[in-house]
Amino acid sequence: MELETLRKKHRKLCKKVQKYSIFKKYLEDVVEVSQFEDISEVISQYVLLVRTRKDLLQSQQGHKQLTEQDKVFLEQYKAQKGAEMLQYKNELGQLKLRIYQAQSDIPLW
Repeated sequence: MELETLRKKHRKLCKKVQKYSIFKKYLEDVVEVSQFEDISEVISQYVLLVRTRKDLLQSQQGHKQLTEQDKVFLEQYKAQKGAEMLQYKNELGQLKLRIYQAQSDIPLW
């Protein structure tokens, strides 16, 4: 019974090896037409590229968050300066009114 189980397992694994052998052939072809010396170099390069991509995505996300924070800060700054400008316009209007009143209080000769 155990022997039969092992044989089934062996056949199953052989089928998997045969099924996935196409990938080994592909990698061998890649090595043949590229600057890589062997399959392990191709895999190392792939791992490096995946890691670099992950790092770039994290960096991009960080920059995106900073950009969003800067947008919020800019909107707050614009609102604050807009309020200040409105206050200065009101003060200017009041000063103009005082000038007109002062000029009208001066007797004409």
